[in-house]
Amino acid sequence: MPRFDTHSNPHPSVGADNFSLTVEAVLHLTGSMTIVNEVISDDGVTLDLAGQRVIDGWKDQGNTLYTSSTTLA
Repeated sequence: MPRFDTHSNPHPSVGADNFSLTVEAVLHLTGSMTIVNEVISDDGVTLDLAGQRVIDGWKDQGNTLYTSSTTLA
């Protein structure tokens, strides 16, 4: 599974504040699979998986760990 680390900013040309990151992926499953997501966010995060919101932490906050586990068939 992909891993994205953006501890300060996603690219040197982008400032450390006031940016967003959108990632889209297509998974080709051969059977049932449990997807575990961990996101550390400062000032908001949402994560949708298979059309469902699995993490909803869109708020002003310090670094906060969000975790979700979803089984896809």
